[in-house]
Amino acid sequence: MEAFLVTLLTVGVSELGDKTQIMVLLLASRFGRSASVLLGMVLALLANNAIAVFGGTWLRTVVGDEPLGWAIGILFLALAALALFTRDKREEHVLRTGRNAFLVSFISLFLADIADKSQLLTMALAAKYEAVLPVLIGGTLGPTLINLPVIFLGKFGAQRLPQRPIRLASAALFGIFGAIVLIRGPLHL
Repeated sequence: MEAFLVTLLTVGVSELGDKTQIMVLLLASRFGRSASVLLGMVLALLANNAIAVFGGTWLRTVVGDEPLGWAIGILFLALAALALFTRDKREEHVLRTGRNAFLVSFISLFLADIADKSQLLTMALAAKYEAVLPVLIGGTLGPTLINLPVIFLGKFGAQRLPQRPIRLASAALFGIFGAIVLIRGPLHL
């Protein structure tokens, strides 16, 4: 249960103000088909998280517990710095014209999330917990819950998301998680 809850919270938080969230908003406002965008997003998250979970589980067997624990703590701090120093400019993704909201959403979001901070975080948590299913579900459900309201904001919210406060809150949470991991020692989140 801990693996699921920690993954749900941390990976969900990692999506706040992320390019994926901006893309979801753009896709929803462009197509106006919330269900298709939602399904495309969930399947893209699931596919990327499956790659991350199996990669993280493998990584733990190769690297070992202690070095991996320190790497996870440092990763959290790096994600805090990344969130803190990322510019307020919106991601400049050009969405190709297309009629299939699901397909465009799936492909765009799958490609955008490859090696993204949420995928790296999911990989690290899979390595930490050695719990494939709870991390996979938490890593998919967390961003889905964070992005669900964004889908329904559509055109109304496209220009009104307060990026700076979202970024600062995200940086603070990652900083706290990183400090906890490094203070408590390897693999004790």
